[in-house]
Amino acid sequence: MHTIELLINLGIALATNAHAASLLIRELTNFFKEIKKKRKKMGRLFRYGDVIKVAQNPYVFAWVNQVIANGGTVTDAEKAAVRTFVESIDISEFDRLWVFGLGNEIAAKTSIVNPSSTMITGVNGITFISGTGFLSNGVTQYLNTNYQPSTQGVKFTVDSQGFGGYLQSNVPGEYALLGGGSGASSYSGMLPRKLLDKNYCDSSNGSSIIHDNSDSSGLISAERRNSTLVNVYRNGVLLLNPSVPVYGSVTIANLDMYILAYNISNSPFFINPNTVSGCYFSSGSFSQSGFNTAFQTLATTLGFNV
Repeated sequence: MHTIELLINLGIALATNAHAASLLIRELTNFFKEIKKKRKKMGRLFRYGDVIKVAQNPYVFAWVNQVIANGGTVTDAEKAAVRTFVESIDISEFDRLWVFGLGNEIAAKTSIVNPSSTMITGVNGITFISGTGFLSNGVTQYLNTNYQPSTQGVKFTVDSQGFGGYLQSNVPGEYALLGGGSGASSYSGMLPRKLLDKNYCDSSNGSSIIHDNSDSSGLISAERRNSTLVNVYRNGVLLLNPSVPVYGSVTIANLDMYILAYNISNSPFFINPNTVSGCYFSSGSFSQSGFNTAFQTLATTLGFNV
């Protein structure tokens, strides 16, 4: 019987037969126990109102369930903040999207987009700071996304790609935000503030694209809009390019992308002594200013903004 039928029959039984009422009460009790067991088994450990709210966004619902399946947790405040963030961006343009500034390490390593994909791997004991992200020692520690554009890229293609991350500190030097590739022309990645306050960016091209940048903190991102145009941003603002060359695309990145390091032929280079609070890989077809606004709101809400 359904719940409503049970309640109707209970009312009738209470009015006519105490024994029948007792049996129905027992049946109702067992019914709700079974619901609780099923919800617990499926990992949906929310109050009923939370289930309804999260279920309204399939990305958040799938992500939370996968986090729980992976052994992690997500707080109610984090669910609400991530839902607002997801609904403020064109999430269909992303292959992977991580928010590292969460309270639980497993949740931070689970991508909001394609959450059943392999979780991020922390290499050599990289430090997870609850509520902020991952901190590298700048020598041996970094993150392996286990995401390889040449085999797993859907939105990320040779002529339309985007990537970026949110760094906590302004650290000048030859340090990578993220990157990977091998061969002369298959790299995609970025060194936010290399020598002489320059941002060095690769986007499936044979030589680095150089932009002026004196601050490596905040949201640093790049987009390839087509076969010749590459833009780089800090906090949604387009960085100045000292020249206007054509950056033709050649080959898509063919190795796992690292974060806080650059994967060159399966070895980490330019390991960054910084803390990263988020990262993504996407197409090059969405508003950078809109994404920046949404991510900054998320960072402020969760308390890891800089």
